[in-house]
Amino acid sequence: ARGMAHAGGRVDSPPGESAAAHAEKDSEVVQASALEWLLAVAGVDKRAVPAGTTFEDAIDNGKLLHHASSVVLDRLYKRKPAGPLRSNVDFLRPTNSSFWENRAAFADVEAFLTTAVSIGVSSEDLCTAADIMEHKDPRRVALTVLALYQAAVRKGVGGLPRFAGERGDMSTQHIENMRDRIWRVNSDLNNGTDMQDENKHKGGAGRWLRRALVVLTAGGLGAAGWSKCRPLDIKEGDTLWELAQRHLGEGKRYQRFLDKNPELIAHPDLIFPGDRVRQV
Repeated sequence: ARGMAHAGGRVDSPPGESAAAHAEKDSEVVQASALEWLLAVAGVDKRAVPAGTTFEDAIDNGKLLHHASSVVLDRLYKRKPAGPLRSNVDFLRPTNSSFWENRAAFADVEAFLTTAVSIGVSSEDLCTAADIMEHKDPRRVALTVLALYQAAVRKGVGGLPRFAGERGDMSTQHIENMRDRIWRVNSDLNNGTDMQDENKHKGGAGRWLRRALVVLTAGGLGAAGWSKCRPLDIKEGDTLWELAQRHLGEGKRYQRFLDKNPELIAHPDLIFPGDRVRQV
């Protein structure tokens, strides 16, 4: 399952509005929010940006993404950040070509993606170069920008403009917390514990579980993937090699755990009892 950062403001489809129309509107909202945030972080004079400029226009060659993410990284490491772009809108030069045909633009895009990972964006929340340069999935790019903002805030980076509508986010971590809560409530129900509050379990909890399962299934956690959505609890003596051997059949496939848990890449040997890792 790929958990994605999610901009706030998403609500149930209004009466009479199709799911497709609502999804399109939601995509436009998160892209507009991401564009506003990138322009603010990069210090772009909005008067220099032509009216009608879209998120896709602004990210096409990777320059704005690279500049904004570099500013965030510099602030994280207490370095003097890159200067504001002001009226420099070179980032609006479209590539509209395969990134293999535009090496300079690909370098900026690659730098943005590398910086996002180093700041703490998980692989689940990371878009691809093709999403950016070939417009494969601009909404996913916007969600990567949101995830970048959230990771920076978690690490204490100050002075960043707020990402519009971010309060109601559905980041990967938020989804994981929901999954954990579902499992805890489901365990209580199955074990018959904490049954003093009849309404909680007979009515409220049942409705809550159904709603949560619908939300997570819509996010890509169908029945086939549900058994793998719960994190693995690390026990005494566990290593990534042993986890891979136990769950994937071969210890040498431990790299797949690193792909799902990029925060372990720097020190894959440092896992401790009580830690949790995402399953693959």
